[in-house]
Amino acid sequence: MTVLSSTSVQRRWRLSSAPLLEVEWDGERLLYHGASGETHFLNATGALVVERLREGDADLDELLAALDPESLGVAPDVLRDQLDALLTRLDELGIVIGTTAA
Repeated sequence: MTVLSSTSVQRRWRLSSAPLLEVEWDGERLLYHGASGETHFLNATGALVVERLREGDADLDELLAALDPESLGVAPDVLRDQLDALLTRLDELGIVIGTTAA
């Protein structure tokens, strides 16, 4: 799988078609990835991103608009960098898929 930084090319992100099961357990958000059989812990930003992508595809700016940096305790420019890293990691794990416009 080739992973590009979402800031190098404007990408649209979507959840993979693999079964994803989210549960909250002891105050933590867990995501079970059916294709890999792995369970992942999601922080608040990760949980919000998955929730937003359940509504449909989004680019980085649309995902940023769905997040509130102040409530997450993060500066907007820092949140952009964190979101870029998060999307790249979720792509590596097969949880999200990034596509570029043709």
